[in-house]
Amino acid sequence: MSLVAGDFNGDGLQDLIVGVYDANGQPRFLVFYIPSVGEGHFASPSLAAESPVLESTVQGGGGAGVVSDLDNDRHLDAVNFFTITINKEGNQTVVNYLLILWGNGDGTFQQQWLEMPLVVYNFVQPVNPVAVGDFDGDGFLDIAYPKFYPPSVEILYNRGSRKWEKVEAFLISAEEEGCVAMPQSIATADFTGDGKSDLVVGGFCVFSDGEKKIREYRRFVKVFIARSEREFRETFTYITDVPDIIPLAPSLFITDLTGEGGLDLLVTQPFCKQEPQEIYLERRWVEEVVVFRGTRIGRFLDPMKLAALGGGILLGMEGNIFIVVTITLESGLLAMVQIADSLGGGFTVIEDVIAAALVDIDNDGWIEIVAAVRTGKENATRIVIATRRGK
Repeated sequence: MSLVAGDFNGDGLQDLIVGVYDANGQPRFLVFYIPSVGEGHFASPSLAAESPVLESTVQGGGGAGVVSDLDNDRHLDAVNFFTITINKEGNQTVVNYLLILWGNGDGTFQQQWLEMPLVVYNFVQPVNPVAVGDFDGDGFLDIAYPKFYPPSVEILYNRGSRKWEKVEAFLISAEEEGCVAMPQSIATADFTGDGKSDLVVGGFCVFSDGEKKIREYRRFVKVFIARSEREFRETFTYITDVPDIIPLAPSLFITDLTGEGGLDLLVTQPFCKQEPQEIYLERRWVEEVVVFRGTRIGRFLDPMKLAALGGGILLGMEGNIFIVVTITLESGLLAMVQIADSLGGGFTVIEDVIAAALVDIDNDGWIEIVAAVRTGKENATRIVIATRRGK
């Protein structure tokens, strides 16, 4: 499932695009456009795109999305990433798709489906699966994404006229300090102020003993600075001290925490080493947000740890408010959105969330959480909007 927000019909209001897996008819993804009518209300959804029929039994799926103007026509486009686990001839296989919805500016779209390389996401929920930026300086936005084999980053270079050139941009170090790095998450920003799009890649390290037996998993983050057209150099690597019991990627968030003009990097990591029974039986899973202060030269200062938060992925932040998505281990779906005050305040919970986004949905200057919520009895999805306390 994916959920993104943007003004797709030019009326100044924030509309929604929601992608769901159709389990009732032929197995496929359906993507709906839901236009806003103002004050947090929406008109009826209309079908914007549908994937090819999946010729297999689907075990589960997830999604994520990004909104940008990819073709410089001043109309917003939507990049939607979907991942599914299918049962094909008795074997489980992961298939990833990229859907580009080219906006016409009036709430209608043209769809383009692309099959993506293998990346496996635990709980079938991708974390930062794609990044959009101008990686070759030609004025068109490109799409970068990680892949497993070989561990690397690929870039779809935008050639205009809705055509793409696929290029393997750079390899992720196969072994570093005994770590076999498998990339899963990616983000982009200009860390040096030179106007070029740099990349942050996160994933998990596989540490093995001499007999190739897996010993433990740890998360990693690497920063790659754009040097010139289509060239990157690695300037920063961080590997967590605390291991995970399963392979997980860190959530990535980039912001200027101090307001001084430099960009800082926030990532999630385990708060402490936990045993399987704590997580799977006692349902206790604790993570923390780690801040790396930027230096404007592509390098970062030593990490600063923030207060422990409920286990999950960092969705975003507003001031001292961190919005965290917590994952349900038994179902593989997002369980709740939690607003956690880094200074020790309370939290707000929306249960059974399968996708979420931060957006000022009613144009009043306040950020809301827009969440797609699973409704098991009706076998449907509903949209829930949570406002900040005190609003």
